[in-house]
Amino acid sequence: RERIRCFAARGAMDSEGRGDKLGEQLVATGRVKDYADLYALEPERLESLERMGKKSAAALVAEIAESRDRGLIRVRNALGIRHGGPRVAALLAGRFPTIDDLAAASEEELAAVPEIGPTIAASVHQWLASAYGRRTIAGLRAAGVKLDVPPAERIESGPHTGKTLVVTGTQERVSREEDEGASRRAGGR
Repeated sequence: RERIRCFAARGAMDSEGRGDKLGEQLVATGRVKDYADLYALEPERLESLERMGKKSAAALVAEIAESRDRGLIRVRNALGIRHGGPRVAALLAGRFPTIDDLAAASEEELAAVPEIGPTIAASVHQWLASAYGRRTIAGLRAAGVKLDVPPAERIESGPHTGKTLVVTGTQERVSREEDEGASRRAGGR
């Protein structure tokens, strides 16, 4: 239940739907056993759940379907691999832009990415090499989840290379996340 909640959370796949209570019901009723099961949900099978009508069920399924296109950085973060969050996901995706590239990398290659040490490298490598990791990735791939980094999110070197930037305050034209993403794509941290 907690893995599904973390996978769907804001900042991960961003398909939280109606909250923790719904997630508990989906797991308790056997409708969702792993991440890929989320993508197989149909509105008709959800309508019988508590506080879930026809309109809510259709909206939830549409929200989950939209999350297929979030890309590798969000998927990698959503998987909840130990010792890494969104920053680690972005750093790794900068060097390994597809899940296949990431899975094929050795611990040494992972640890060679700036800011990724041996502990993070070992954790990522072990998870991806495990039977559970391979099964999870295969299930997400079969469900149509994009497992690469969209070109617009790729980290390049640029005017912010080697610089650490802090985004604070209220932005009028763009969200904080968009501003941070633009800085990362320009090479900044």
